Amino acid sequence: MKRVLAAGVFDIFHAGHLYFLNEARKLGNELTVIVTSDSVARREGKKPHFPARARAERIQRLGVADRVVVGRADRDIVKTVRALRPDVIALGFDQTLTFASLRSTLAKISWHGTINRVKKLHA
Repeated sequence: MKRVLAAGVFDIFHAGHLYFLNEARKLGNELTVIVTSDSVARREGKKPHFPARARAERIQRLGVADRVVVGRADRDIVKTVRALRPDVIALGFDQTLTFASLRSTLAKISWHGTINRVKKLHA
């Protein structure tokens, strides 16, 4: 069983989001999606049109993910990875997190999974 973790705000859901989730799904057998909390989205300069719970429910209804959760308000990736135990972390093409910084952060818990960046959807 290979667990995949993908995350994002997913506010105004569009074809690029669906593409990202479908590509993340292909990286393993089980996909968990973390929907960015409202407070974190605001701290990142975004102004969500829909509350995090509604965004999570929308993704759950799509059926692409095995589990959808609202992210931690403290944005602690170490605690999240420790709790969810993914084998793969999927990053979107536009997510600013780098492989090096993520690897360095997760070295604290001896995480040895893989990180994949999903390419941009070209329509």
